[in-house]
Amino acid sequence: MENIDSNFIESLLFEEEDSSLDFKREQYEFEGKNDHIKSELLKDILAFSNSWARTDRYILIGVEEIKGGKSIVHEIKTDLDDATLQQFVNSKTYRPINFSYKAYNFDDKKIGIITIPIQERPNFLNRNYGKLTKDTVYIRRGSSTAEARPDEVSQMKSSGINLVEKIEPYLEVYFRDSKNNNNTSLTVHQIEPLNRGEILESLKSIQISLDIVEVVRSKKEELNEITEQLPDGTVFHPYAADYFFDYVKRLTDSISLLEDNFDEFERKYHLETRAIELAKPLDNQKKYKIPTYLTLNIFNSGHCPAENMIIYINSDPKIKFLEYEKLREITIPFSNKIPDRICKIIDRAKLDTSSIRGYRPPVIKRPRLNIPRSPSWFTHSQSVKVLAERHLLTINIDDKLMHNHNYEIKEHRIYLCPFLKKGETATLEYECHADNLPEPTKGTLLVKGV
Repeated sequence: MENIDSNFIESLLFEEEDSSLDFKREQYEFEGKNDHIKSELLKDILAFSNSWARTDRYILIGVEEIKGGKSIVHEIKTDLDDATLQQFVNSKTYRPINFSYKAYNFDDKKIGIITIPIQERPNFLNRNYGKLTKDTVYIRRGSSTAEARPDEVSQMKSSGINLVEKIEPYLEVYFRDSKNNNNTSLTVHQIEPLNRGEILESLKSIQISLDIVEVVRSKKEELNEITEQLPDGTVFHPYAADYFFDYVKRLTDSISLLEDNFDEFERKYHLETRAIELAKPLDNQKKYKIPTYLTLNIFNSGHCPAENMIIYINSDPKIKFLEYEKLREITIPFSNKIPDRICKIIDRAKLDTSSIRGYRPPVIKRPRLNIPRSPSWFTHSQSVKVLAERHLLTINIDDKLMHNHNYEIKEHRIYLCPFLKKGETATLEYECHADNLPEPTKGTLLVKGV
C-alpha cells in the first residue's frame, strides 16, 4: 500500500473522481443504521475492489470534489472503526477484500481514507444484503458505480493483472478482548479523584512509630531466620524484617510525595489495580480486584506471510509499559490499616530472643499478590521476545505470520499502566517491520480513561 502522508493527500485533492478515486463530502452513515443504508458503503468498497486500475484505489471522506480545481477538505465529525468495517465487509463477500480505513489529520482537519489495493477479481456478495444482490459483480466505471457486464466479468477472470509488485504482507495491531474481537480502542480505569486531607490523615494513621521500628531492627537477624517450606519446596520467610522496612520506607516516601506533589501521588495511587496485564483473560479473574487482562493481536491482511517481524508501540506520557517488578515499585498501595503481615512481624519482634529462635510457625500460605501470576502456558516460545521500556514496547517475532492470520502477544510479565483522568485519551502509535515488507506499516491505538 502507498505510504499516505500530507503530500500524498495534497496530490489527490487535485485529481478528479475516476475508477481509482472517490470523494465523499460526508461520513458514511453506519453505526446504528439499517442494512439498506449500510449497503452503500459495502457497495463502494466492493465496486472499487473490482475496478479496472493498476494502482491502489482511494475513497476520501470529508472532502468535496471540485472539478478542474483543488477539492475542498471539510472534515468529518464521526469516525469509523477499521476492525468493525473489516468484519462487516468480509463476512458478506465471496473472498475477503483487502482494504483499510484510517483517519488522517490534514490542514488541522480530520478526514477518513479507505484504501483498496489491487487484488484478485471478480468479487461479489455471498448473500443478499440491503439493496445489493448476491452473485452480482459491482464495478467502478469512471466516477460512478454499476453492475459489471458478463464480458467484463469474463475479462476480469482472464486479465491476469500483475500482482507481483503488490504481493507483500500488511501488518496491523489491535487490542483483543475476551470475546476475541479486534479493537483499535481500549477503555481503562481512570485516576480516582482523591481528597488530599483525608488520604494524608489515613496514611499518617498507619505510620509505624520509631520505637517499633527500633524493636524490629534489633530483632532483624532472628526474624530473618524463621522459614517455612511450601509444598513445592520453596523456602519462604514469613517474618522477613526487610519486608517490614520496605513497607516503612514506601509509606514514608508516599506521605512525602502527597505533601510535595499531590498530582503525582494521584497518578501512582493504586496504579497496580488500574494496570492491565498483556495476557489473555483468566477464567477466574473475577475473584481478584483487578482489571481485565489484555491481549495484543498482530494481524496480517496482506497477500503473503510476514517474515521475522519487529513491532514498535509508542505511547504518550499518559501510558507506560512496565514489568511487574517496576510497576509494584512505583505503585502507592496503602489503605487505611496496617497489613496483616506487618502486624505479625511486629508481634513476633516483641517476643524475647529465645522465643523467636524457638518459634516454629504454623503452615503459612504464600501471600497472594494483588495481581495473580498467570500460568506457565502464557509464556511465549523462543521465537517471541517482548521488551518494555517505559513509553516503548518492542515485540520481536522470529517467525512467519501467514496472510489473513493473527498472532496473539500474551505477555504476563508486562503491564499497560494508564495515568488518565476521566475522559482523557492517550494515543499509542505503532510501526510494524518485516524482512519482506518494503515499507513499515503504521497505525494508532486509542486508550481512554472511564
